[in-house]
Amino acid sequence: MKKGRTLFAIVLIAFVGLFSLSSIKDRGVVKAAHIPSTTVWAVKSKEYTGRSYGSWRNGPSARGAGTLSFTRQTGYSRSFSGSISGDIPVGKAKLNAAFGVNITSSHTFGTSFSIKIPKNQRKIIIYRPKYKVYRVKQIGTLYIRSRKTSTVSTKYATVRIADGWDYSSKNI
Repeated sequence: MKKGRTLFAIVLIAFVGLFSLSSIKDRGVVKAAHIPSTTVWAVKSKEYTGRSYGSWRNGPSARGAGTLSFTRQTGYSRSFSGSISGDIPVGKAKLNAAFGVNITSSHTFGTSFSIKIPKNQRKIIIYRPKYKVYRVKQIGTLYIRSRKTSTVSTKYATVRIADGWDYSSKNI
């Protein structure tokens, strides 16, 4: 009888121990999932990569001899906007702040270009938007319980900043 009780006690302790360990394990996972943590994104760097251009647009035309000027004439679009492509976990507001301009809003640029037209030739001024292009590195830093732990991710975006007009002319 004593052996039976001892065996029963051992089995009972083992069963309760297993139940308690799995319960503790489960509670540990639940606790870990509720630790306050957040990833904070920031612009780490901006690297100028060059220029890009939009499509050509037609401006004023004339027959020579004389000078053809393109200034503040009506009927010609003088507005365009920049663009953002790629991942932007920092959000547009932080990107705009990093560049000091609202990247994707429409910008109006003055036009000022003149050409000489030889006698008996007809020319047209053409113009296109020009952009400064940047590669933007963004880093995500993990904070657990308001303490900085590590950089968890790096994302890149390409930003085109509106930068005025490029001009040329052609015979028509």
